[in-house]
Amino acid sequence: MRHAKSAWNDPNLADIDRPLGTRGRKAAPQMAVWLKVQGYQPDAVLCSSAQRARETLDLLKPVLPKSGRIQFLRELYMAMPREMLEHVTKTPEDSSCLLL
Repeated sequence: MRHAKSAWNDPNLADIDRPLGTRGRKAAPQMAVWLKVQGYQPDAVLCSSAQRARETLDLLKPVLPKSGRIQFLRELYMAMPREMLEHVTKTPEDSSCLLL
């Protein structure tokens, strides 16, 4: 899953520190509802340490299982697909649904 729309109004802010924009804060809860309606109940979450990714996850949490494991990984920020898959393969085998 990709983070919700971020803000670009501070040109001096490092990319990793950019927060969600107004549109993103509105869309993320809608994304949460979509996940729930589709039946996705991740018991593990791997999340980039980027501000906008963490904020998106915070807005998804109301529909996520309370017992789910969440890991924030700096390595996921700007990661290539191969690097993401490496982290997926390290997910505990008892996880039945992973949100990346």
